[in-house]
Amino acid sequence: MKMWKCFTTTPLLFLTCNLVFLTLVQETHSLQKQYLSRQEYDDPKGFFTIFPPSGWLIREYPNDPRGKVSFMHPSIKNLTLRIIAQAADYKDFKELSQNAETVARKIRAKFNGEVTIRSSSLGDAPALKVIITIPDQLKYLQYQFLRGRMYYNLSYSAPLYAYEDFLTEVTYSIKTFEPSSRGVSTKDVVQHSISAKVRRATLLIQMGKLELALEAVNEGLGIEPTNSKLIDLKKLIQEKRK
Repeated sequence: MKMWKCFTTTPLLFLTCNLVFLTLVQETHSLQKQYLSRQEYDDPKGFFTIFPPSGWLIREYPNDPRGKVSFMHPSIKNLTLRIIAQAADYKDFKELSQNAETVARKIRAKFNGEVTIRSSSLGDAPALKVIITIPDQLKYLQYQFLRGRMYYNLSYSAPLYAYEDFLTEVTYSIKTFEPSSRGVSTKDVVQHSISAKVRRATLLIQMGKLELALEAVNEGLGIEPTNSKLIDLKKLIQEKRK
């Protein structure tokens, strides 16, 4: 009798578990449809695709050679999902991790921020999951990973009061991220490197660190001597030093 009871209930239990699992999957898909745009975003530079959160505004950066886009909440300031895809400055995942730890120390020292870095994954790639909290200001969630010669950074930022409210839909969006098969060319590597030198020099000029800015400019000119942005920045530095 006991054997018969076990035999009859086990299939029922198995069927019930399957039905529960299918229900959860259907509910998850329903939530994804609710939270995400029906229109897939295709990076104009050809580096990635993603389904952004539904109703969020799109800001593109046509003058930036990297793959870069910001999806911004239409009514909450500083609520953003930003994606950057560029030629990798890191030779491997270990070097990427070391850089993340260096940045974390600076954030802790400068902003008294809380930073946690954990090993994770995104798709089929190992990734760093970085959570940053700036007291009384913002909270960030970042996924950083390498694929081939490319570096990807997906960064969600939000005011502290709104972070948890939008975390679910942002997480769904991030899960739809797909690097393209385009890869990175030698030309991309040069353009991305020059762009980084321009950004660094511009920031250093704003901070009044002219000597360091000049170093960045000269490094860039060593790669591309005729770059007009770098030439203009060098002129600006020379004028400010007079």
